[in-house]
Amino acid sequence: MLACLVAGIVVCDELQLEYYTSAQFECDDTMYNFTSSADIKHRYWLLPSGELIVTNTSDAHITIDDNFALTVDKIEDEDFGHYFCLLVRDDFTVDRIVHGLNTGGPFYGDLFEKYTQKAMIGGIAAGTLFVIVAGSCLVWTFRHRQRDQRNRAVDELDKTINGFDMKSYDNVGADVEDVNVTVTSRGAEGNGKDKTDPV
Repeated sequence: MLACLVAGIVVCDELQLEYYTSAQFECDDTMYNFTSSADIKHRYWLLPSGELIVTNTSDAHITIDDNFALTVDKIEDEDFGHYFCLLVRDDFTVDRIVHGLNTGGPFYGDLFEKYTQKAMIGGIAAGTLFVIVAGSCLVWTFRHRQRDQRNRAVDELDKTINGFDMKSYDNVGADVEDVNVTVTSRGAEGNGKDKTDPV
């Protein structure tokens, strides 16, 4: 490998994908015009971690198909970076096809588009809750206002009644002295018997 010369580099578009999605990178030399036309002797994938892959691996996270396209399943932080497809030719030149994956950092998609609908739903829910709470407060206030008015009226009536109860009035009628009343009763024999009872 040290004797190889770098013949051509092709930088492909960088992919920006969200977490836990899949990315696929092709390694098709026929799609590009390299300076060397010698046959390709070996193909390698150089990962962002520095690992060099020659053939398909047993790792389900990274797989290589029959066309030497590399697939990264469930993207994570350690998958961010550049992927190099190295083409070693018979004339010892090396062509490189470079792919980028989230090289600028994590990609979260179009957040405005993603959260617009959720924000609308949240706003509607908050507005509905506000209407319910405000309506409950108005009903509570109205009911307690009527109760307060009724209580105030009862309190005023109590004050009026209690005011009269606390006053004392003199009885202007004449004093009554004890008077002896004589009552005559006759028995069955016709004998009269006087009885005096105090009244």
